[in-house]
This record gives sequence, structure tokens and C-alpha cells, in this order.
Amino acid sequence: MSIEDYESGGKLLGDANGDGFITILDATAIQKYIVKIPEENFREDLADVNEDGEINIIDATLVQIMLSKA
Repeated sequence: MSIEDYESGGKLLGDANGDGFITILDATAIQKYIVKIPEENFREDLADVNEDGEINIIDATLVQIMLSKA
């Protein structure tokens, strides 16, 4: 998925690794963040997919759901 596919207020929600695309690497980046494994270029502002103020497994799951519908 590209930035044109999932824009929300100018943000590509779900692009946790900041590469401009939503892929399984973003779900992995969120999961690594949750267990405190450092991830280069991690975008907390884009990782909070449901915008509830927390980055958790729900956000990783939402990325996976987006990918399954693509």
C-alpha cells in the first residue's frame, strides 16, 4: 500500500517504520516497540493506528487487517 491508499489528515496511519508504505514490516515494528526492541526510524505518531493515545497490539492487528483487505 502506498501513501495514497491510507491518508488520514496528511498522516499514513500504520506506517510505523516511516518508509511511506504500509506493509507487514509496520506490524512487526509495532510489535517490537511493544516489547521494547529498538526499531530504527520508528514513528510513534503513525503507529497509533486507532489514535487512542497508546501503541499496543491492537494497533499491530489493525495494520494486519488493512493488509488482509488489500
